[in-house]
Amino acid sequence: MSGAGSPGAAVVDASGLSLAIAVTRWHREITDALVARGTAAANRVRRADPVVVRVAGAIELPVVAAELARHHDAVACLGVVIRGGTPPPSSMSATR
Repeated sequence: MSGAGSPGAAVVDASGLSLAIAVTRWHREITDALVARGTAAANRVRRADPVVVRVAGAIELPVVAAELARHHDAVACLGVVIRGGTPPPSSMSATR
């Protein structure tokens, strides 16, 4: 591996930007860790305290992200789907 094409080590200054994180409620132990890492990454680029919004599940992420994007410069969406650990959308709609 030559390292050719790797990104530079310069730190971006995002202090003037607003950031929101939309994250699912499923598998909270994992998503809490994702939020912690995302918040830490935001702090490294001088963007402290991003807005964090919890949503019911992955299906809601795009709708909430679209609304957040109307008011923020950047939106990160975080969620976890574990095979066998998360009911598929077809089974959720069949129970309604």
